[in-house]
Amino acid sequence: MKRILLFLFVSTFLIFSNCHSQIPKGIYSIAGLWEMKSENSIMFEYWEISPDSSLQGKDFFINPNNDTVVIESIKIMCEDSNVYFVVSVPDQDEGKSVYFKMTEWTRNVFVFENKENIFPQVIRYYIKTDDLYSVILEGPDKDNKIRSIESKFTRK
Repeated sequence: MKRILLFLFVSTFLIFSNCHSQIPKGIYSIAGLWEMKSENSIMFEYWEISPDSSLQGKDFFINPNNDTVVIESIKIMCEDSNVYFVVSVPDQDEGKSVYFKMTEWTRNVFVFENKENIFPQVIRYYIKTDDLYSVILEGPDKDNKIRSIESKFTRK
């Protein structure tokens, strides 16, 4: 019985460790509070490292009444031996999360794709310095031309 329990514990640990060891270490540098300023507003992105080694966060802004308005919940996680960027937007996609699979990564660039999503189909994180990163959203527009939207975040 002890051998069976030990085998199950070790097997579970190896599966869990193997999956989470696939999350590139460089992506953890986005943990913290970030801001993006535009002409009309300031948007924030907040990331924290969860006990299971995933990253969880939110994009939000603070309205004129000082209320925090969450735009979307975001997560970078490992599932089925793949790494995903997961987005949940209130009142969109019938309340379901949208998964973007990590397809490329280097020390400072992380690319997630979901070709079945309308827009974006590609999400690129470019970590430029410890205090600056860009997120580029790419995908087809209504005329089927590829459009790109870049957001630059600075550490708060």
